[in-house]
Amino acid sequence: GRLAAQKRFSLLVDAFASVAEEYPDWSLYIFGEGPERAALESRAAACCPRGRIFFPGVDPSLPGRLAQADIFVLSSDYEGFPNGLCEAMALGVPVISTDCPTGPREIIGAVGGGVLVETGDVGALAEAMAMLMADKEARLMLGRQARSICAQYDLAGILARWDSVLNGTAADVRDGDPR
Repeated sequence: GRLAAQKRFSLLVDAFASVAEEYPDWSLYIFGEGPERAALESRAAACCPRGRIFFPGVDPSLPGRLAQADIFVLSSDYEGFPNGLCEAMALGVPVISTDCPTGPREIIGAVGGGVLVETGDVGALAEAMAMLMADKEARLMLGRQARSICAQYDLAGILARWDSVLNGTAADVRDGDPR
């Protein structure tokens, strides 16, 4: 992610730090670069001094590293279409996201493809993280659901929808009438 204020990595650092002692085998990796890197590193060192929060920067092997993750957390204040969230879900990684305006709720959906928490609520984020950290079966179930939800965004499906719109065969999503 872009280490910028909008992404609220400080919230993620604080949430992880509040549950880190209870889950000593877990670590937090925040990939990316940006103007808040130094402040985030300082915050991480102050609230989780045992070196369990890492900032590897930009990593060309990120897709492989992401596929190995046990949980993906999006802590943003706002998003458009959060690519990182979709990438994690497509890989079957269980996700936790703030319910920020546009994006996560629409992608995760009402069928439970991930956990949504109130934007800016460090306690709710920590609670969701602890719940999944403690329950491998829940992580596996959410990962399966996430993968199936993201299948709707595969290239073939998107191209077919565009074809139907451009060819005039798409149903109008507002009232269900074909156009």
